Amino acid sequence: MVEAFLGVHEIDFLIDISISLIAGVLIGAERESRGKPAGISTHSFVIGGSMIFTYLSALVDPNSTSRIAAQLITGIGFLGAGVILKGEVDGKIGEADSNKVINLTTAASIWFSAAIGMAIGFNYYFVFCGNSLDRLCSACATYSKHKEKEPIFRHMRMMIINKHLFFKRS
Repeated sequence: MVEAFLGVHEIDFLIDISISLIAGVLIGAERESRGKPAGISTHSFVIGGSMIFTYLSALVDPNSTSRIAAQLITGIGFLGAGVILKGEVDGKIGEADSNKVINLTTAASIWFSAAIGMAIGFNYYFVFCGNSLDRLCSACATYSKHKEKEPIFRHMRMMIINKHLFFKRS
C-alpha cells in the first residue's frame, strides 16, 4: 500500500524537502543569532519554496526550466528589497548615519538561500553543499573576533562538512 503512494518522484521530493529544511535551519540560525530580521523560518521558507518551484518546473516542463528559475530570482529580489525597506521604516537608518543602508546582508542571504533551494530542486547536491559551506564559513570568519559565539559556528561548520561528504553524488 505504501508503494502506491511513494514512487521515485515522491521519494526524491521527500529527500529534497528534508535537505531544504536542514539548510534553512542552519543558515537561519546563523542570521537569528545575530538578531537579524530574517531567521530560521524565513530561510527555511525561501529554500523550501524555491526548491519546490524548481522541482516542479523540472517535472512539468523539463525542456524549459529556466522560465520558472528566472521568475523565482525576480520574486526573491522583491522579498530582499522589502527587508531593506523594513529597516528604513523601523527607524534604524537614521541612528548612526543617514546615508547608511541596513539589512543589505540579510537581503543577500535570502537571495543566496533561494539559489541553494534551486540547486536542491535541480538535484545539484554538490552545488548545494558547496554554497552552504561557503555561506557558513563566511559567517564563521565574520564571528572570529567574537569568542563567545565561535564554538557554535565551528560545530555548525563541521556538520556542513560531514553533510557535504555524505550527499556527494557522481
